[in-house]
Amino acid sequence: IRIPKVEKADGTYGGGNKEGRLICRLCSGGKANRNTSWMCSTCQVPLCVDYQGSPDHSCHYRWHSCDDLIKQHEIVNGALKNKRETKKRTGGNVADLHEGMIPKIPKVDAGG
Repeated sequence: IRIPKVEKADGTYGGGNKEGRLICRLCSGGKANRNTSWMCSTCQVPLCVDYQGSPDHSCHYRWHSCDDLIKQHEIVNGALKNKRETKKRTGGNVADLHEGMIPKIPKVDAGG
């Protein structure tokens, strides 16, 4: 679901969130943060849904399908940091955060 915009600091979704965006809880951390305007409708956690052609690369998919969230956070946050450092060094275009740098998680069989 979309993250609602909050005009007043009432404690809901981070008070004073005028832009309707929060930090992704999986790929963000330390100095490398990534804002998202989406959150999971079930667990109410802000997660990136950008996947650049493969749904199993999104933070939302990884959050709900991995066995170890700490390990996944280290992987995707490390990739985000590397992408931004490379972009600073090269002064421009780099591959997408989720493209090729992060191993895919096997698809979850919903049938049981």
